[in-house]
Amino acid sequence: MLTEQDAEVPAYSVLAMLVETSGGLDRWLRAWATATSPVANQRLAEAFGTWEYDLLRDDLPWRTWSLTDDQEEALRAELTGWLLQHAPARLRMIGADPDLLDRIRLLGIPCPARWDDPHWPDHAY
Repeated sequence: MLTEQDAEVPAYSVLAMLVETSGGLDRWLRAWATATSPVANQRLAEAFGTWEYDLLRDDLPWRTWSLTDDQEEALRAELTGWLLQHAPARLRMIGADPDLLDRIRLLGIPCPARWDDPHWPDHAY
């Protein structure tokens, strides 16, 4: 999934399924942290591009069936922290769009200051 050039299912969809079935995110993020190939980094860019709208609103970027609101919030916080730590350098290595990198930076700014940042994306309103 993370290193296959022609994966049939997007990595972010597989991750959501794995989290739903296992109830946890940590082991899957550890696996992604060790997969540092250009393809894995591209999968990270694709995932954040799909997740950004929800994450910038402090929501988990996929729907769950069995988790409580508190559990979802814990997963969102864990995913956000992981992205802030791992994504910037990895996305720079593949020449990702600077706007994507800036939106990851916004995750580290608490709301409502995040909304007042001059780089807050128009589509997030």
